[in-house]
Amino acid sequence: MSILSKNIKLLRKESFLSFEEIVEKIGVTEEEFLKWEEGLEEPNDLILERVCQVLKMPFEDIKERDLTLEREEALSQMKKTGTIRKNYDWYFGSKSEKLFHIGYIAYFIIGLVAAFFVANLLQKSYGDLEELLEFYPGYTIEELKMVFYFQSLISCLSVYSFGASVFILIWYFKRHTFTFSWWYILWFSVLLTVMTIIGAIGCIPFFIYSIIKLFPKNKKA
Repeated sequence: MSILSKNIKLLRKESFLSFEEIVEKIGVTEEEFLKWEEGLEEPNDLILERVCQVLKMPFEDIKERDLTLEREEALSQMKKTGTIRKNYDWYFGSKSEKLFHIGYIAYFIIGLVAAFFVANLLQKSYGDLEELLEFYPGYTIEELKMVFYFQSLISCLSVYSFGASVFILIWYFKRHTFTFSWWYILWFSVLLTVMTIIGAIGCIPFFIYSIIKLFPKNKKA
């Protein structure tokens, strides 16, 4: 039997349709369909397109992928990992990973709002700006407010970026194995700077990635 015939037979069994309903929707006779399943004949591309629509499988996948083998490998993987829900992470996604990404999304939104709020409070902590005008010739009070506000905001966003980088690095190191040597401590100060830069650059892309990871992979093959 060809891969195509095996796939058609498998998808027909997995569908929620009766044999009669399938052939009726495709517009062929039962004899023709049985010949496809037995590998005696193959439908032309035009009819195969209708088969794909009825059996809900992309055209290239039904022709090239060995779905029977994929099912067997999936079953073997499930048997190795057990039958409890958390061991289906390879298919559904890890609950702990989803919670991690939810935590980052919450941090991204709340932290960003907090950064602007704290920056506003810090700007007010400079005191009476009129008294400071003599130290900043050429500035108006409104301009001075903006200068102090942006200085405070940059400081807050630096702390915020560092926090975002912690999430990103945790996510990265969980997927890689590294050996630790004592002399890595010498690079700690450099790492703090790098982490802040990583957080500043990666916070928004990682926010989008976290939202995407909350949705199931929807593997139907």
